[in-house]
Amino acid sequence: MPAGPRKGVIDLDGVAYGLSGDKLAYVRGLDEIKGDKYYVTDLQEGLARVMTIESPVKYADLMVRKQLQDTGEFNEPVTVVTHWKKAKGGNTSEIFFTAAPARLYNRVQDQAGQDENNVLVFPLFAVLHGLLRRLRPADPVAVAFQHGRYVDLLIGSRERVYYANRCVAFDASPEQITFLWETVKNEINSVEADHQITVARVYLLNWVDSGAPPEWPDSPERRILTLEESPVVLDGQTHFTSLVTALKMQSGRWSISSFREKLSYYARRYAAAANVFFLLAALALFGGYVHYGRQADLIQKDLNAFEQRLARVRQPAAETDAQDFQATAAFIKELDYCRRAPSFRQVVEDMSGALPVDMRLDVIKADFGAREVGLELFGRIETPFDTAYQGYQSLLDALKSKGYAIKENRLTTEITSSRFLLKLTRGIK
Repeated sequence: MPAGPRKGVIDLDGVAYGLSGDKLAYVRGLDEIKGDKYYVTDLQEGLARVMTIESPVKYADLMVRKQLQDTGEFNEPVTVVTHWKKAKGGNTSEIFFTAAPARLYNRVQDQAGQDENNVLVFPLFAVLHGLLRRLRPADPVAVAFQHGRYVDLLIGSRERVYYANRCVAFDASPEQITFLWETVKNEINSVEADHQITVARVYLLNWVDSGAPPEWPDSPERRILTLEESPVVLDGQTHFTSLVTALKMQSGRWSISSFREKLSYYARRYAAAANVFFLLAALALFGGYVHYGRQADLIQKDLNAFEQRLARVRQPAAETDAQDFQATAAFIKELDYCRRAPSFRQVVEDMSGALPVDMRLDVIKADFGAREVGLELFGRIETPFDTAYQGYQSLLDALKSKGYAIKENRLTTEITSSRFLLKLTRGIK
């Protein structure tokens, strides 16, 4: 989900709410919330389940759809959205899914596609599963979302999903809500018995129309935890709801929207940050250009001084004594060495020409020996490891092609940047 003010439409129990920051309002369509947004829907006529299917895992979705229609749970074409699946061995698979009539699923996708902005669509159980992924519990836990006369229940761990279902009361009266929570408790107990597990924690989520939380005794065997609540204002009244907190923990990759929609959503989200990055990169390159330009000017001054000394050497030999001649011979040798050896300016130009755009040299150390020039380079790469490694290999290849021998190279990587140390030599002919 995007940073800053969060925008979205939450469609629960036939009522659509528009959320912008901490403001909540009743809406009739997605277009009433301007800008990029997410769309959470409970797909009213749909259902969420965990099933064991006699099928290879890659065909589990198809087999679920066929079974739902064969058993009469859907008397029309059905769409199955897979949240999680796993092979159990042999020809058996486990799958956690949301199923809905194809006409309803297509209508939701059409509404999102027709919006002038980017919309990421999340079935409600995808949101609960996203929360479970963020919690990453080693042992099984339950996530229970109560809204109106419903409780959507999901039980699982970071490795597996055991159970998903919606529990329903006749109405939203206090007596029926109490009975509803007893049903949820019995469901959790049944899952524990069926799978030989212990559900040690139950995370409660609420909405603006939620009833009282369950009056279950908190014990070491089963702790009841309420997810942090966020304030929202609806019709001038402030409500505290943990569903908004859960939405902030979602990732766009869990959405059922198309890849193009997700790409467009996040491209626009990070556009401002990308512009800042490229501006800083341009400033860094300009700074490097100024720095190495000054170094080149200093080298040019030294070369001019050598040329002036050479002009004095060209005076008639009769005008010089033996001591001057020895000094002149030494100078000629030095000058010959300078002409055969690569200049520091040339070295700098070789390094700059070999560097990819995302690499920066912090230190260049040159040691001009009798037969070779030794170099030490120290710098950094401001990109993730995969890109950094490719750029680093490109740098090594470019230096080798310019006649430099790699004596030592080190690449130290971190999450978003890397540092490198290179020791090179180049022979003097």
